[in-house]
Amino acid sequence: MPTARQSSGATAAVRAAAIGSAIAPRPGRLRTSFSAARTTAFSRSLRAVGLWGSLWLAACAAPIAVAPFPARPDTVIPGSLLGPFDGQVVDQGTGNPIAGALVLGSWAFETAAGLPTPEAAYTDSTLTGNDGNYRLPALPRSRLQSALLRRFSLIVYKAGYIGYRSDLRSDDHSPRHDFAQRTNRIRLERFAQGESHARHLVFLGASPELRRVAQAEIVQAALELGEAAAARKNLVAPEDLPPPAPPAEPAELTLSMRLLTRGDVEELAGQSGTGRAYALAPLPPPTSELLTGSESVHYKANDNPETWDAALRIWRTGSGAAAKALFARLRAQIATPPLRDGRGAAPTVPAPAARATTPLLGEVPAAAPVLRDASGGEEPAPAPSPTPPAAAAKAGPIVVDDSLQVYDAKLRIYGVVVLSQRLGAVLQLTCGADLCKSEEGAARLMTRILGRL
Repeated sequence: MPTARQSSGATAAVRAAAIGSAIAPRPGRLRTSFSAARTTAFSRSLRAVGLWGSLWLAACAAPIAVAPFPARPDTVIPGSLLGPFDGQVVDQGTGNPIAGALVLGSWAFETAAGLPTPEAAYTDSTLTGNDGNYRLPALPRSRLQSALLRRFSLIVYKAGYIGYRSDLRSDDHSPRHDFAQRTNRIRLERFAQGESHARHLVFLGASPELRRVAQAEIVQAALELGEAAAARKNLVAPEDLPPPAPPAEPAELTLSMRLLTRGDVEELAGQSGTGRAYALAPLPPPTSELLTGSESVHYKANDNPETWDAALRIWRTGSGAAAKALFARLRAQIATPPLRDGRGAAPTVPAPAARATTPLLGEVPAAAPVLRDASGGEEPAPAPSPTPPAAAAKAGPIVVDDSLQVYDAKLRIYGVVVLSQRLGAVLQLTCGADLCKSEEGAARLMTRILGRL
């Protein structure tokens, strides 16, 4: 039988066991309490991380390529294709900020496995403020996909300026390497006159946002393409074009054109074995006192140097004495400044002073050969030119009282000057060395001319 002390000890043990079982948690209740505490701590962590934490967790599940641009202009650390993006748009010439410019961001996705092919795209846009600053938010979490985020492109457009792309340059379409994700600075150049609006729009792309703000330039590009199409439609191959018709001679030929015809010059050029087409060259106004009161004609070979040209100038004075005085002035001019050709300005017969010769020929037969028109055919002899009455009353051969033969070795041009006091006239012929070949050739051409007086 237990004693009183033993009973007291047993009672204390029972009480201690009862108290322990009362305060000790059950195993199931302990696990539930720990799970609730862990969930509460995780939720608090998510709230502390905020949106960036959520975006980072979602991005960890989506493949993203390495950005080809830095995070800022002053670092080489790669930026993020996710964004956000910010910067400023300014005028290239003045440095002033450009307000109201369209800033368009475009994200492109590709298949992550196999042959890279476009998968999806997303665009977002904004306008620059009065300070020229822009800010594009990061790619929304809902737009992340299992496909690879391959690239991001930024396009800036403002009417009157050449657009900007973050990946290409507008002048040569070479890759751009000065774009940054944050604090980027974009300099727009003014749209120069003569630039193609069509090429400019092709460079920027055809996004709906861009089409809405570039309506005026789209109209200009359409007009430009329409003009180009009309030009191509009317374009004819050079081999299909008919040969150009020679310039028509005036209805009434002058005396100089009757004495030296285009047919004469083309016939003389054809003797070299290669035919050449000639046209009347325009004559500038007289630049010298000696040229005043004269008439001239100048035949220029098409697409050939001046050494194939020929020109005739005629002075008709009132008397033989006046013609003789004029001839003396021409002789003196040859001794100092060069003799001028039928065009009146360019020196063509600057021969040495001592190059004057005896008269070319004493008389020219009165029976002149028939004239030739511009095509080389025969035409009736011209009506006699007005001459002094005394000379007109006399019949017989034309007398050449004096003549000069000169040659410019530098320009390769022959010159013949003839005086006829009976007619009160002075004639000056200039002939290229390739056309007349020699002094004798120039003299024969002058003989033909005098035979028509």
